[in-house]
Amino acid sequence: MRNRIDGWIWRSGRESGGTQRAWRVSELSLQEVFEIAGAIPVRYRALVLLATFAGLRWGELIALRRHNIDLAACDIRIVETTAQLDTGRLRAETPKSRAGRRTVAFSAELLPEIRWHLERFAEPGERGLVFVGPKGARLRRSTFGRIWVQAYARAGTPASTSTISGAPAAPSPPPLAPASRN
Repeated sequence: MRNRIDGWIWRSGRESGGTQRAWRVSELSLQEVFEIAGAIPVRYRALVLLATFAGLRWGELIALRRHNIDLAACDIRIVETTAQLDTGRLRAETPKSRAGRRTVAFSAELLPEIRWHLERFAEPGERGLVFVGPKGARLRRSTFGRIWVQAYARAGTPASTSTISGAPAAPSPPPLAPASRN
């Protein structure tokens, strides 16, 4: 079980018989999300926006395939996730619970950004991954973490562990010019 207490996530550890501090989390304001989305390389901007406004988790984002996005209905079917094992190997999995297998709506305001991303960066084909690295490799948390910290710094936000999927639902985001960054 996890509880948020003064910006820290606490876990009750059954094995250890006590409570442990796990990590510090700070939620981003909407302005900070848009500043980071503007500072991050454009191939990752849709990832940041979907994590924020659709509440997708890391493993869901990197497992997302083209055929799971319904652009006409503005929704995403979550039927697969990816876990990174201690060995570094990535393993495709199905969500752990029935609640994890779900359809998530996203704002029509994100549609141009998602379409633009699919045209330029996603793997080709119906089963192509939506988010891959510049050389076509699957994204890894450690690699994206470095990119995130750099964007965080460029946006003028002090580096910390933050959650963008914990950002509250909000009005539609302001438009970001897709061709403004490389």
